[in-house]
Amino acid sequence: MLAASSQPYFSLYRPWALTKEHVVAAEGGHFSLPVGEWGLQDTQATTDLAHEAEIKILGFQEIVHNEQIGIYPPDGFTTWLVLMEWNAPSDSLLSRCGMWFTGSDGKDYPRSDFVFSSDVDENLQARESCTPPRAGGPKQDWDTGEVTTEEPRPEQWRKLAPIAMPNGVRPTELHFLWLKPHYVTIVLPEPAEFIDESSDGAAGE
Repeated sequence: MLAASSQPYFSLYRPWALTKEHVVAAEGGHFSLPVGEWGLQDTQATTDLAHEAEIKILGFQEIVHNEQIGIYPPDGFTTWLVLMEWNAPSDSLLSRCGMWFTGSDGKDYPRSDFVFSSDVDENLQARESCTPPRAGGPKQDWDTGEVTTEEPRPEQWRKLAPIAMPNGVRPTELHFLWLKPHYVTIVLPEPAEFIDESSDGAAGE
């Protein structure tokens, strides 16, 4: 009886689940996701705002010598680095995105600065995974929904995203979101060394 009575719960649509995937090609693609209307359930959204951009993967590699980027993973883990290029309208809401990776073991690994054993440079920090440091562009107030722009954002920028994975596991997919159930997925290309070509500040410019 208990099993029968609980069946409808598992059949119901749950708005907090990640059910609306937007796939973007690693070589470049466009996405436009809805923006939440504050005070309402996250299945409802405003119509005059969007999380919108074009993004492509410029580089993806395993970091063998961690002094190259100045952060060190815990024992038993390897650092991987993804270089992204973003293009977006000036009014697109892109700050404060959530980002995570799927590994070759099928598990999800959220971005976090706390797993590394040293201070993380602002260009690599997870707090602004999708936008340049101190240039995030328009932001929406958590309480009122008002949109303000205190730190204008360039039309194009690059971002570096490090992720620590268990030894022998490599990232296969990059994901990010602002409003559930919508999220973006990029299937990562084959790894290839690029760090020497992008070590001149490419992360935030």
